[in-house]
Amino acid sequence: MMAWWGDKGIDGFRMDVISMLSREQRFPDGVLKEGKPYGDGLPYYANGPRIHEFLRDMSPMS
Repeated sequence: MMAWWGDKGIDGFRMDVISMLSREQRFPDGVLKEGKPYGDGLPYYANGPRIHEFLRDMSPMS
């Protein structure tokens, strides 16, 4: 996908959400903390197991 856009002449990609490229395949409810209405799902959708693999693939040196 990145090569396709590169061929179209774009200058770059936004990297502010780079940690969300990889996620767990399961998506359980986040752990509820006392007094909070919702659980924290961040561990399941950020910094997933393949993030480093994807970043290496994006590197111009790879």
